[in-house]
Amino acid sequence: LFVPFTMVEFLLFTLPIAIAYWIALFMYSSTNIDMAIGFLSVFSSLAVGVLATALMDKNRRKMSRYSARVDLLNHKLAEANEKLEKSNRAMGDFLAVCSHDLKNRLSAIGNAAEILEVYWAKLDEKKKADYLESISQEASMMGTLIRDILDLAALDQGEFSIRREPVKLGDLARSAGRTAELSGAGKGIKVDIDIEEELEPAEVDSHRIAQALDNLVANAVRHSPENGTIRLAVSGKEAGWQVIEVEDEGEGVADSDREKIFEPYVSGRSRGSVGLGLAIVKRLVELNGGKVEVDSGRAGGAVFRVLLKSHKRRHPN
Repeated sequence: LFVPFTMVEFLLFTLPIAIAYWIALFMYSSTNIDMAIGFLSVFSSLAVGVLATALMDKNRRKMSRYSARVDLLNHKLAEANEKLEKSNRAMGDFLAVCSHDLKNRLSAIGNAAEILEVYWAKLDEKKKADYLESISQEASMMGTLIRDILDLAALDQGEFSIRREPVKLGDLARSAGRTAELSGAGKGIKVDIDIEEELEPAEVDSHRIAQALDNLVANAVRHSPENGTIRLAVSGKEAGWQVIEVEDEGEGVADSDREKIFEPYVSGRSRGSVGLGLAIVKRLVELNGGKVEVDSGRAGGAVFRVLLKSHKRRHPN
């Protein structure tokens, strides 16, 4: 038999036969030949049965291991296919953005530059300033879009490093409020800041959370009406958590859009945006162990809540 026996299986097979052989030999020498042959036959059958059972059990264990390996390989293959499909969708979205938004902004810059070149002598100073401002705004929005695309790609690839430390969220909110005042000055937007005093620091990466707040503030300015108000608040409403709220007086977010609004290239109230900012906010907040929500604002707009864990102080024994 060309079977890879183990030592135990070999002994299970040979030992009963050896015992039966010596007993049969003893019986044969005692002239009881029929009994010796019968005894040897029984023990041989017993040995074969024991060996067959051992081999069947061994084969079952092997098949079980092989089946588990196949299941694991199938699971890994399914995950790889899912990642590939996700990458293909992201690539398609990226190409759509490049072919639509970037192309449109480049066209706007090119048109404004051509008008200035051809009609420079005939345009008054106000028209020149308007065209130059348009070029500057379009270039700035292109830069923001490209930065968001690169940031989102880095987040999806896990290339963003996070260094958590105790941070006062109120300081980050004040800085974001100043950014909102500057970017919303042209629309006459006011900024109200309400920060709960004596809050414990939060355990976050200050740079990444500041980036998330800048995106939320930019979103609020973009959707706020003329002479509207943006509210920033920091509180400790939930035990162990701190909450940053950014509220605007825009058109709000429909209930059906509140989940998908944080997905890339999706915007439930799109206006001058391709829907990358909120996707980046969600990923940055989750990398810091937090979560982000959206709800209806008090003035009919939208309020975005960022929940982050408070810093756990270590007390001496």
